[in-house]
Amino acid sequence: KASRAAAAAAEAKAAENLRYCTILAPITGTTRQALVAEKAIVDAYKTALVEISPTDPVYAIWDVDELTSLWY
Repeated sequence: KASRAAAAAAEAKAAENLRYCTILAPITGTTRQALVAEKAIVDAYKTALVEISPTDPVYAIWDVDELTSLWY
């Protein structure tokens, strides 16, 4: 009974700590893939949680011959 009560108390404490948790990414973008399973224990500033693809536009300039430009 004691170990069951201790486990329940630990779960309640973890749930309380989770309510104070805020996760921010240093960049903006679209999340691609989760790297950690749900409800897994992670270390702050050490564990990567997701992959983020930046959504900033990329501009490119190149020369096109006249025939190709007329075709487009």
